[in-house]
Amino acid sequence: MPPPVLRILAVLVASTSAVACGGGDDDRGGSLTVFAASSLTNVADSLADAFMDSSSEVDHLELQTGGSDSLARLIVDGAPADVLLTADLSTMDLLAGLADDPVVVAHNRAAIVVPRDNPADIESVTDLADPTITLAVCEPVVPCGDAALELFRRSGIDPTPDTLEPNVRSVLTKVELGEVDAGVVYRTDAGRSPSVRSLPVDDPPRRPVAAAAVGDRDAAAAFVEFLGSDDAAAIFAMHGFEER
Repeated sequence: MPPPVLRILAVLVASTSAVACGGGDDDRGGSLTVFAASSLTNVADSLADAFMDSSSEVDHLELQTGGSDSLARLIVDGAPADVLLTADLSTMDLLAGLADDPVVVAHNRAAIVVPRDNPADIESVTDLADPTITLAVCEPVVPCGDAALELFRRSGIDPTPDTLEPNVRSVLTKVELGEVDAGVVYRTDAGRSPSVRSLPVDDPPRRPVAAAAVGDRDAAAAFVEFLGSDDAAAIFAMHGFEER
């Protein structure tokens, strides 16, 4: 089996060929390609399975994850995605003219995580202002990076991160491996990792999860409609997301 990156590239090349030959539902058969923010990886898998169980139009759903901004720019550059799921609404502005109006399907909140044994003895968000503490956050253009900046503003601190990561999974990994003393992720990421623990934060920034169909495929519109359903809301809640 080829490595995951090569497999994704192969899918993208194959999909691009299909579009070049005419596009549309008939040319691409029952396949659907969904780009989803890294923070949505686990819930997107569950949503895809539930949609496939209920759909007669789609027999294969390919999921690619990454930073919301990076995925949106891939689509602008011509990557053959049918649906984009982002960790905020503003990223969808990059797809003006390329996608349907986005819909909010859930919400998530920022969280501060430290390694389970918390070697730096961090107790609150204000401790992150200590220059001796190593900190990982997402790049500012990524929704989780923007949420981190808002969290710092609300707390009246201006820490200097030691590393800026391309997506929230990269931040979480840095903390899990003990490469940094703390990181800012989403509450859903913090809740799924036994290697980290969350610090208490009063009213952490809340961010919408948005979905939009790219192009005019009926299957894409059907998937976005499903994401706004009660069945999808239950799946989001099971993974720790807040209601839309």
